[in-house]
Amino acid sequence: MKLLDSAFILNTLPNEDKKIIIDALEPKSFKAEEVVIEQGTEGDSLFVVDSGTLICTRKEVTIIIQI
Repeated sequence: MKLLDSAFILNTLPNEDKKIIIDALEPKSFKAEEVVIEQGTEGDSLFVVDSGTLICTRKEVTIIIQI
């Protein structure tokens, strides 16, 4: 629950809704520089980053997130 409380888009959900999300989560690890999602492709997943560094690039803008 603590992980979802730190996600600004999910922290206002009631605890029972957060529990549904937590129960559906599946751990997944990625290698350094591995592409997780690409702009323009249809999305069917929600990623919650627990630790590590995530580099987000959209067109010509790059954001680096250190967790």
